[in-house]
Amino acid sequence: MWQEQQQKRRNLWRVKIWDLENKGLRYRIVYAFIPQKHTYHVLAVAPREFNYDESHPLTQRILHAYEEL
Repeated sequence: MWQEQQQKRRNLWRVKIWDLENKGLRYRIVYAFIPQKHTYHVLAVAPREFNYDESHPLTQRILHAYEEL
């Protein structure tokens, strides 16, 4: 879970893809779960070095996409 965002009542999650990491692709998938609709939405494929800081442009894009859901 993306703990900082969960604490703000945003149902945002991240997952690291281990199979791709073995091939040199170091990414995480950031997604949202909407329980009322039982749906998942992939909001970003981010490099593992991404630090999830709220001022980062990628974080801003993810949060905007989440609010649009």
